[in-house]
Amino acid sequence: MRANGETRLETLKKREQAIKDAIAIERVRRQRREEKLQERLAGVIGSAALAYVVDHPEFRPALKELLQSVTGESERKLLRAKGWL
Repeated sequence: MRANGETRLETLKKREQAIKDAIAIERVRRQRREEKLQERLAGVIGSAALAYVVDHPEFRPALKELLQSVTGESERKLLRAKGWL
């Protein structure tokens, strides 16, 4: 009887681990999906800002100031190289 009880316990522990693994995989999938959505959102907003600057050049100084304040050094280096800072 004891061996049977231990076998059942081992089976339940394996199931528990499988569920934990499935949860971890799903969390990673959701995180990746959210990151892709954030990248897409940034692209849409960036494209809209660039298009707006073309039609409204007076907006460019405000955009430059915003870019300076919210970007890291490597991003500022890129923006400088492209004439945005």
